[in-house]
Amino acid sequence: MRLLQNARLRFMEIIERKYGYRVITIIHRQEEIGFLGIPVYRYICIEDSEAVIRAIMMTLPSMPIMLILYTLPAA
Repeated sequence: MRLLQNARLRFMEIIERKYGYRVITIIHRQEEIGFLGIPVYRYICIEDSEAVIRAIMMTLPSMPIMLILYTLPAA
């Protein structure tokens, strides 16, 4: 998992340097709440969307933003 995260960060840095954009990503992931190993409920973590809002607010107004949204099909 850590290798994947580091690879994503390196890729984002490459894009930021090449195009001069602030790259912000939201990657769809589903957290499962289960009972005896059977998924009962799936949801997208609210912290993900809050992190995107924080990143946007921390970006200088003069810097363009590239928002990368990656979603998975419903199971």
